[in-house]
Amino acid sequence: MIKNKNRGLSNTSKAIRDKVINITSDNPLKISELSKILDMNINNLRTRYIYKMVKDETLKRENARYSPTNPRTKIDNKSVDS
Repeated sequence: MIKNKNRGLSNTSKAIRDKVINITSDNPLKISELSKILDMNINNLRTRYIYKMVKDETLKRENARYSPTNPRTKIDNKSVDS
């Protein structure tokens, strides 16, 4: 079975997932720190994005902090923001 991690996601969801990866690639963050940076409700962030990203193996959790499994460079979000 082929894993398509972005299948069926809206542009907003893709943008938030990319922001989470970009933010955590510099240094692993706790969920509360991520929610403050993204200005999102902690429970929505956790259930809609973080848990799914961990399940898809996009993020990993170590010592209550999240970081990408394969850190990548910054993504140009101009096309998503417009």
